[in-house]
Amino acid sequence: LGIAPVRDGFANMFFPGTSTIQTRAKYFMIVPYALKDLERSKETNPNVLRRTLDAIERECGERLLSQNRNETGIIGGRSLLRGQWVKRAPVEVYWNGFRQYRIFTGGNLTLTEYLRTSCALKNRKATLKKLGNRNDNAEENECDDKDAGSNGSFQFWNLPPYSADWKTDLEMKLNTVEADFLKKQIIATFPDTMLGFILKENLTQVLECENFDSLADLIDLFPEHIQADYWLALQFSHFLYIIRTAYNIIT
Repeated sequence: LGIAPVRDGFANMFFPGTSTIQTRAKYFMIVPYALKDLERSKETNPNVLRRTLDAIERECGERLLSQNRNETGIIGGRSLLRGQWVKRAPVEVYWNGFRQYRIFTGGNLTLTEYLRTSCALKNRKATLKKLGNRNDNAEENECDDKDAGSNGSFQFWNLPPYSADWKTDLEMKLNTVEADFLKKQIIATFPDTMLGFILKENLTQVLECENFDSLADLIDLFPEHIQADYWLALQFSHFLYIIRTAYNIIT
């Protein structure tokens, strides 16, 4: 019906960086931890890194599932019980959120572009280091210092402090440091959105809302611009319900 762009526009207006296929906030930390570890590895083939990341994500899913099969939000939980894995991995589901919340600091790079860039930087650093360690009679302008390539590297991730063995006691819930970090990132990047305002003002009442319509009981707590957008979105939602109903009757 051509309504998707309008629907997505409202969704991004209220809850940027999120989507209906995201499950738990912990993945905003799990995936960057894994990618940061891969950056530190010596592997320089982006295709190999992508396959390794997929294996790590699956391993994390298996760990979470083994600890508590009743835990909600484990991506691939049902697939893992059948010995399979998902077609759309967590990194793909959360990548846009990483960029929007500036957890990923590489701008608008796609996952593929990021992996290629990361590998290219590692190759460049290795080359400079090799040149810097030369101990021959080359011309002065051809020789680099022994420390060449050891600094000036670009940091792709803005993350809270975390343990090197973060996978050992992996839990689905954010720890205090992670929760505080993610909250501050969302507020800093989207302070004037509904999500940013909820976090800034600690409006835990919204957790009791069963759907978007029920937010009407709390909308007076929000700034006027959010209230105006909310009523517009609600009217749009009700209008679409009529259209869908009529469409189903016709077909």
